[in-house]
Amino acid sequence: YTDTYFKMTLKEGKNRQIRRMLLQVGLIVLRLKRISFGPISLEALPKGEFRVLSEQESADLAENT
Repeated sequence: YTDTYFKMTLKEGKNRQIRRMLLQVGLIVLRLKRISFGPISLEALPKGEFRVLSEQESADLAENT
């Protein structure tokens, strides 16, 4: 097996949607990593850590729900 990486963007994800989509083309997902949630990027946040949202980020999330 070789390592294959995909970057996928979903507007609205359903339960296990990426896994199911890739299984339809014969690929098995071993690991997923979320890099953003709406307007908030999670790339710089270390694993297991958290941070407080800014007022703007909270407003942006509320606007998109």
